[in-house]
Amino acid sequence: MGGRYAHIDAARAIAALLVIWQHCAEMFVVLALSVRHGWMAEVANAADFGRLGVVLFFAISGYVIPWSLREGEAGAGRTFVIRRVFRLFPAYWLSIPLAVIGVWNVVGQAFPLRDLLLNFTMIAEVLGARPALGLYWTLAYELGFYVLCLGLWRGGLLHRPWTMLILALGAIGLAGALLVASVGLRKSELGAIAVSCLNYGAMFAGACWRRWQDGGYPRPSQRVAGALCLGGWLIALPLGCAAVWLFSGRHNDFFVRVPASYGGALLAFLLLTTVWKISWRPLAWVGLVSYSLYLFHPVVLYPVVQVLRGAAHVDVALLTALTAGLSIGLAAIVYYAVERPGVALGRKLSTPRSRLELKPAQ
Repeated sequence: MGGRYAHIDAARAIAALLVIWQHCAEMFVVLALSVRHGWMAEVANAADFGRLGVVLFFAISGYVIPWSLREGEAGAGRTFVIRRVFRLFPAYWLSIPLAVIGVWNVVGQAFPLRDLLLNFTMIAEVLGARPALGLYWTLAYELGFYVLCLGLWRGGLLHRPWTMLILALGAIGLAGALLVASVGLRKSELGAIAVSCLNYGAMFAGACWRRWQDGGYPRPSQRVAGALCLGGWLIALPLGCAAVWLFSGRHNDFFVRVPASYGGALLAFLLLTTVWKISWRPLAWVGLVSYSLYLFHPVVLYPVVQVLRGAAHVDVALLTALTAGLSIGLAAIVYYAVERPGVALGRKLSTPRSRLELKPAQ
């Protein structure tokens, strides 16, 4: 936690806490007629903190995941698959029954058995099933990115300097074209595809930034391409959305939220990996348990909302802090009881027997 990537764990913590802020504030602010600190919901909605946190997670994945597949290393693909499965699935599988108990049962709704079983695949929505938690959609993107990285690695392309640059430029360019087309043709489904491009684009941009920091773009043409990618995210996307808002007559909040969340997330990511590196141990520790924090905070949030329903007065800041604290506690339990043993088992299963036999003699 105090090593080279403590600032990455801290960035994960910030991402998870932004998601919790959004979810808590928007639910607590409507609980009573008398509300204190209702500004928290207004700020979270204006900046779309929930999506901003998710996109920050995506950028961090791009920054970290491709380097888990080392070029030329025998068995790297097998190791990657085993370790990713044991890293993600144990805590995720536990979250499903707890979501049914702590969310669906709390609000008095049944959860279909077919949907429950399909949720265990981590791609329930792709298979036409209802997700046990709405936030599961992000995990499908993560899996897609892992599969893409594995395919690129098998093809010998993952660690070539231009690969992620081309993908990042293609993602932001295609997203821009689809956003324009969605307005011109009045087809919202094109906007949804554009958002998917931006989600993957955040991962590609994170990978590009990691390579840039490691000196992996020695050619001027590569640095220009990287600058164009950043310009697309931080300049073209906000200006394009502003133009749609101002001149098309379609005053849709979507064109405010996209630059706020996607552009804001990438800017935050760049700052948190350069001039604002945060290595504060408590925050880095929250980042260590951030996967479980992200998965399990609704299990805490929904019962709290049900207990307070009908209250005469609520303090959004106090309740958000309370929910975050309880969620961090639950996340820590899951991390130490489920996540960390799963990671250890994945490492053991993916380590060649010959290395295991040599280890005691070292």
